[in-house]
Amino acid sequence: LPKETREQILNASKVVVLDTTALMNMPHIIKTFGVEFYKIIICDFVMNELEKNKNNTKNFINSKKARKAINELLDCQEKVVYMDYNGDENVPIADRIKKIAKEAYDKYICNVVLISDDKNINARYLGMDDNTIEVVSLKEYSAKRQKITTENIDMLIEIREKKNSFEGKIELSKEEMDSFFVDGRTLISSTIIDKSLNNEAKMKKIKWLIENGADINKNDCASDFFPPLTTAVQMGDYELVKFLLGECKANPNTGSFYPYHNRDTIGLQNEGNTPLMVASFHGYSRIVEELCKHNDISINQQDRNGYTALIKANLNCCDECIAILQKYGADRKIRDNKGRIASELYGLGYSPRNEKDKIRQLNKNIKWYEKEIERIKKGINQTK
Repeated sequence: LPKETREQILNASKVVVLDTTALMNMPHIIKTFGVEFYKIIICDFVMNELEKNKNNTKNFINSKKARKAINELLDCQEKVVYMDYNGDENVPIADRIKKIAKEAYDKYICNVVLISDDKNINARYLGMDDNTIEVVSLKEYSAKRQKITTENIDMLIEIREKKNSFEGKIELSKEEMDSFFVDGRTLISSTIIDKSLNNEAKMKKIKWLIENGADINKNDCASDFFPPLTTAVQMGDYELVKFLLGECKANPNTGSFYPYHNRDTIGLQNEGNTPLMVASFHGYSRIVEELCKHNDISINQQDRNGYTALIKANLNCCDECIAILQKYGADRKIRDNKGRIASELYGLGYSPRNEKDKIRQLNKNIKWYEKEIERIKKGINQTK
């Protein structure tokens, strides 16, 4: 069979239509849609809304979500089909989406799944007699793909929103305790990022979740695919990191990992990013020291780019972290996938915050290159 026909059969002969709400709220699994469905259909007006949100400097969160969604679509461009809406511009969005979905059905001669988080769209499709188009809310989609009931999704949401009284038995299985919410977070990682809880409350809640079967090392399905420990590291929260390592026995070497891995997604994510690498890159020297002291730390572990924690610290010019890592035995000679050692990457990933930082960094780089030139000259002279 032709390649296109084989792909269509392997992907259960379904295409998916995503509206703006689905793309904005679930950008982290767009690649998964590309694996599950034959094609991802994006309407022109949906793309326009994404661009508008991306350029909205007044709403940083929406701008970030839209940028992420657009980047993910670009990464899956072989699967994405952009379709123009040719019809009455005054009709509701629901009717426009429906027209595009029908056109997609006619074009690909297969069932269409429309995923939306817009209550108006979902309500408009209730009782629809067209069985070629299936309308699924984000909550339903999340429940289906994880094989749990929508009732238990509601219970998980209740637990996520709980702010006190962290005690008693939770009537959910271990698998359900580790389920992903629409935003890709697990119960533990969502607790860590909850700004309405102080650290004392977070610690109590995390202990309660672990007692009821939640996995302290479970990677989430949000944008970075981090386990809870790395999420705490990324926030720079030393006390929480110490608690997760000590009382919760979190694995200090768990790297970022895309939870819906298969042969089509290998290499798509920046995987293997450990807590130590993240702390080293961000210059959290106190956390780097705490991790390095851990009995089980793998200080020279590499991510899929071949980067070690020492390389990450060099990338962002974190001199204090470089010194700590070397004190605990970090290997300076390990090379990344392109054959470069840590010192050769010094400053390449640096993101200065202001003009003074830029000037300071340029001066640092000049001094480093001057030293390298002298070292190379010396080596040439010795060879001669």
